[in-house]
Amino acid sequence: MDNAPSSATAIDPRALAVLRTAVEAEQSKRYLFAVDLYSEGIKLLIDNCRATTNEKIKAALKEKIRQYLEHAEALKRTVEQEKKKSHGYHEQLVIQENGTGFGLERVFGPYLDGELTEVEIDDAYIRHNHQIQLFLKFCALIIKKSPNVKHIRLKTSCDGDPAKKHIQVTRLDEIRLNLLQRGIFLLIEYCDTLHDREIRFDNGWIIKIGRGLDYFKRAEPNTVEFFELDFRPCMATTVDMIYKPKRAPFPSASGPSTSGSGRDMSSRR
Repeated sequence: MDNAPSSATAIDPRALAVLRTAVEAEQSKRYLFAVDLYSEGIKLLIDNCRATTNEKIKAALKEKIRQYLEHAEALKRTVEQEKKKSHGYHEQLVIQENGTGFGLERVFGPYLDGELTEVEIDDAYIRHNHQIQLFLKFCALIIKKSPNVKHIRLKTSCDGDPAKKHIQVTRLDEIRLNLLQRGIFLLIEYCDTLHDREIRFDNGWIIKIGRGLDYFKRAEPNTVEFFELDFRPCMATTVDMIYKPKRAPFPSASGPSTSGSGRDMSSRR
């Protein structure tokens, strides 16, 4: 695939930028990430084509759209073939210091689908308000991209300060109640010895992210960086996406339960 369509076709610069990033992702063998970017670029090309009155340019754009559609489908088939192999499939995303364009949907969206019903999140640092807000945004993304999700399990640690712990537990429980209104059970477990950061989807994907969900730099309120994570600079981190065969589902839960010492299920009242 060419690095980008020729500028002679009068392509929207936004489409050019997205498609160049897609090519870079493909060259780095991040195929699903690339497919997501190609899909975004194709949508921009379609809008570009609809807005063009020059028939010669319109014909050139339609040809580019066809080429990119075929290429994206071929990449999808490549991923599906790799996933069937005994060793599974692995992609890696390296986010550089101050890198932008790595919002939650961009990073995690390609691995969320209609097959997903259960999610497990191990992240020791869902404590402070901005971390809890990131977790809530992640839950919203899961619901948006995976309408069949029924269970989300969060394993995190408690703040050592009793007052801050109370605020943490209260806010997370508010999220639990909100998700319950949508028919989604959020089970929260506190573990003071937790250090690893990992997200497991029951559609077969495991996401290992060095900094957990809190990989964004702080932004000032009343700025676009504060409200749009794609614009916000990131801290350097590595994200590994690993596909393994589907796991057995979580035990059926009409409500959470407590088991084992040192386990505090805040969703139990």
